[in-house]
Amino acid sequence: MKNFGIILTSIGILTLLFSLNMNTTVETVGGMKVNNIGLMNDKQIYTIVSGILLVIGVLIFLFSTKNNNIIPLRDSNKIEKSTSPAKSGILYGVLFGVIMVLEFVIMYIIGMKSLVGTSFGTIVNLGNYLILPVLFILIGCNNFKSKINHGFISFGECLKTGVSIVFIAAIIYALFSALFNIIFPEFTEEMVSISREAMLKQNPNMTSEQLEMGLSMMKKFSSPLIAIPFTLAMYSFLGLLYSLIIGAFIKNNNPKNI
Repeated sequence: MKNFGIILTSIGILTLLFSLNMNTTVETVGGMKVNNIGLMNDKQIYTIVSGILLVIGVLIFLFSTKNNNIIPLRDSNKIEKSTSPAKSGILYGVLFGVIMVLEFVIMYIIGMKSLVGTSFGTIVNLGNYLILPVLFILIGCNNFKSKINHGFISFGECLKTGVSIVFIAAIIYALFSALFNIIFPEFTEEMVSISREAMLKQNPNMTSEQLEMGLSMMKKFSSPLIAIPFTLAMYSFLGLLYSLIIGAFIKNNNPKNI
């Protein structure tokens, strides 16, 4: 399985490089070069598929590496002690990030219009900002508590595990979003257009100045220089908040450390 993960990752990387270098222009009768919609769609599909293959390959490699690291019972205590709370959350952070990326890709294929100003969009946001982070933090903390630390987990260990999980997921999602906006610059304009319609529908009396101000802020936050740090900061804060709450319920201090 480990070798299969490496092969799949390699295919994903090669396909991604191919898609990024695809020429989407065609020459007209007059000698002018114009973008071909069909070729542009093909480039988007190849890029999305290659990204999915890359992510799946990395996950298979990580899972296989974890399963193959079978250690003798006499050495288990040494290995477990060397596994920090932050390290124990890496895999769960990757899974969380991959889920958000796949969700984004699916929504892009379906149509991002269904996310703006709709109940479905509210459900997706609840999933990304509440349900998924709480779920993965809870799973990650329980994994460290039951499988690594012999049934014990301190309040600080809960914080380290939870924040690391959410921070890793945020890095994956933020970098993917930034790369996606660079590859498909028209996506930002599409979201601006969709947001314009939603804002006017929600508040028909909005002045043009208010509308442009809101859309201008949206464009600024779409810039990778702002979007990446903002995403990391926001998810880190949420991870800290949820870890505090979860830690208060599941903590179980080791009597030897008291």
